[in-house]
Amino acid sequence: MSTLASNPLLLIIAATSAIIYILLLFNFAGRSQATSKTLEKIFIGLIIFAIAGVTLTGFDKIHPRALYLQGKKLYSTIFQIGIYATFIFIIYSRFLQNIKNSVFVISRLLINNVYFCGLLFLLILSAAWSETPTYTLKASIVFLGTTAFCVYVGKQYKWKELFDLLLTINKIILLLSVFYALFRPSIGVTSKGWQGILPHGNAFGFLMGLTAVMCYIQSVRKPKTKWQSLGFAALSIFALQRSNSGMGKVLLVLLISVLIVIRFIKNLPPRLAFACIIFFMAIAMCLCIVITQNAEFIIVDTLNKDLTLTGRTDFWPLVINHIKQHPLLGYGYQGFWQSWRGAADPAADIIVVKTQFKPEHSHNGFLDLAVDLGFVGLGFFCLSFLTNIALAVQYMKRTQEPELVMPLLLITWAVMTNITETGLISITYAWLFYVIATVRLCLDATGKSSQENSSA
Repeated sequence: MSTLASNPLLLIIAATSAIIYILLLFNFAGRSQATSKTLEKIFIGLIIFAIAGVTLTGFDKIHPRALYLQGKKLYSTIFQIGIYATFIFIIYSRFLQNIKNSVFVISRLLINNVYFCGLLFLLILSAAWSETPTYTLKASIVFLGTTAFCVYVGKQYKWKELFDLLLTINKIILLLSVFYALFRPSIGVTSKGWQGILPHGNAFGFLMGLTAVMCYIQSVRKPKTKWQSLGFAALSIFALQRSNSGMGKVLLVLLISVLIVIRFIKNLPPRLAFACIIFFMAIAMCLCIVITQNAEFIIVDTLNKDLTLTGRTDFWPLVINHIKQHPLLGYGYQGFWQSWRGAADPAADIIVVKTQFKPEHSHNGFLDLAVDLGFVGLGFFCLSFLTNIALAVQYMKRTQEPELVMPLLLITWAVMTNITETGLISITYAWLFYVIATVRLCLDATGKSSQENSSA
C-alpha cells in the first residue's frame, strides 16, 4: 500500500484496473439476474464475515464498527464507505428493485414487533442524554445502517436460502480456522486454545456449536449429502473441543435441547407451546448463570477449562451500581465504556482488584444494554424477544420444512451467547442473527412472502 502511495503511476494503473473490473461486473450483473444474485450473496457474505469478527487482513477495514472508532481518519472513512458504495453500484439494478417495498417491510416490523422498532428509536434518541453526544450519534447512525443491512438480508431471502447462506459462511470460517490452527498456530491458536480466524476462543467456540447443529439439520434437509454434513458436524465439535470454551460446550447442549423441545411442542396448542419455550429459555438462562456463579467447580473440574469467569462476576456488581445511577435511559448508546476518555471515562473505576484487569465491556450483553439504554431499552428488547418467540411458534405451526427450527435456533444462540459475552446491541453476529430472525418472522406472519423476495 505504501508502495502505491509513493508511486503515482502505479496508483493510477491500480485505480484504472479496479474501475475496469467494477464496470465489467456491473455490466454482467445488469445482463443476468442469476449473476446479480450471485454477486449479491458474495457481497453479503463478505460483510457478514466482517461482522462476525474475522481477523484476516482486510476484514477489519470493512467492519462497520470501524466507521465510528476514535482516531478514524477521513480518507479511511471515505475508502470504507466507497467499498460499500461499490458493492451497491455493481448490483444497482437488483438493489433498486428490492428496496422498492421498504415501506411494506417497515410497516410489518411496526405492526408485528413494535418493541423492536421502539428499541431502535430509543437508541438513536440516546445522543440527547449522552455525555458524548457526537460520538453516540455517530455510533448510532452506523449501528442503524448495519441494522438496515441485516433487515435487507432478512427480507431478501426465505429461511431455506438464509439457512444455506449462513451455513456456507460458517463452514468457510470452520475450514479456514482449522487450517490456521493447524498450519499457522501463531494466528489460530492462543494459550487458552483454538480461536481460528475469530478474535477470541469463546466466540469461536460459540459459533462452532451452532455450526455443528446446523450441519446436523443439513443432513436431514439433504439426505444425499448426509455423511458430508455429519462430517462437518464432527469437525465443528472437534474445533469446539479444541477451543476450550466451556460455555461453548454448554451452548451446544442447549442448542441440541432446542431441537428436542421443538419436536415436543410442535403439535401442542400455540399458547402451551409458547409457555413451554419460555419455560425452557428461563431454565437455560438460569443454567448459564449457575455455571457462571459456580465457575470454579463446574468449569475447571467438570469442563476441564481454565477459570476465567470469576473475573466477570467480580466486576458485574460494579456495572450494576452504575446502571442504578442512570436506571431509566442509561448513558446513551456506546456512552459508557469509553477508555479513550481517560479519567473522564464513566467506566474508569470498573476494575478487577485481584488481577487489575480492566474490562472493555461487561462481558454480558444484557448489562451492556441496560448501561447504554437503561431499563427502558432492556424492557423493549425483552418484549421484542417474547414477541419473536410467539411469532416463531406461529411459524412452526404453518410449516413442515426442516428450516422451521431456524428462528428459535438463531434467537436462542443470540441471547445465550450474551450471558457471558456482549453483543446484544453491538455490531456482532448475535445482533445480525437477531435482526434477520425478527424481520423474517414479521414478514412470515403476514401469511405471504412479500413479492419483494428475490427467491421468488
